[in-house]
Amino acid sequence: MTIPEFIVTALDVVSRGFLFLFASPAGLIGVAGILLLWLVISSVLEILQQQRLAQAAGSKLSFMECLFRGGLVFVEKAAGFVSVIPVLVLAVFIGLSVSTLTQSVFELQGFIKNARQIQELKTVLKHLDQQYPIARITVTHLNVDSMDLDIGFYDYYGNEVAFRRVSLPGTEFFIDSIVCNFAYTEIEDGSKINLTIPYKIFSDVMAPETGINIFPVDQTGVPLVYTRNSEDIYGMEPDVFYERLQELSSLISNEDSARQAGVVRSTYSNAVHKRPDSAGEVFILWTLQSGGMSLVPFSFE
Repeated sequence: MTIPEFIVTALDVVSRGFLFLFASPAGLIGVAGILLLWLVISSVLEILQQQRLAQAAGSKLSFMECLFRGGLVFVEKAAGFVSVIPVLVLAVFIGLSVSTLTQSVFELQGFIKNARQIQELKTVLKHLDQQYPIARITVTHLNVDSMDLDIGFYDYYGNEVAFRRVSLPGTEFFIDSIVCNFAYTEIEDGSKINLTIPYKIFSDVMAPETGINIFPVDQTGVPLVYTRNSEDIYGMEPDVFYERLQELSSLISNEDSARQAGVVRSTYSNAVHKRPDSAGEVFILWTLQSGGMSLVPFSFE
């Protein structure tokens, strides 16, 4: 039986709030302050009530008398509160025990969930850690100071799924990528994966910072080359695969988040380049299983 999410959220909020109020200095100071304020306000209200009764009887309480009676009322209320302290302490102890147990359960669930997600991400990485062509680059125009390139992007199965035409100044083009180090220790073999994600193109006279982002992604931000047919996904359900693939795509775009998630060890930039000799040349961009990319003439594909 699954507990509704809103009940789980409510239990989490209540237990966290209880722990803050009765297990932290700031919370205890706040509770003490609220108690003192209640004693003062209730004492003042009771003295005002006594003053109204005295006026109705045709007499009037002096300031000093009001102050004296107020002090007595405050002491009586404080004494009454002290008398129930053992019961309150027991109630607070039970509440703290339940809240601590609740948070422990949530933390254990979170640990299990994170461990499962990391294991699923590792399975996704094993799908992606392969060598295959990802783009075909055709030089359509070349002169002494500029070039035009037609770039066809492949999916995992070698089908062209996107196209981009770019014009660059200069005579040499570079394709930059992010290499993510997913090194992690497996008891059996100590696996290590470096995943390369190409993302921009620039030239010998164009700074990398001003390069053109070209590599296509789907509506969820996943590179098209990472998509797989359901029958080619092993070790997990296809919907879980794509959920983790979206998560991975999001993580690798933010190094700090990736490190906090315990997935990416480090990232660094890596670029491959070519200086075409003439218009009509065709190059194939490969992603390599060892990490990195290779840009080779089409005739040597």
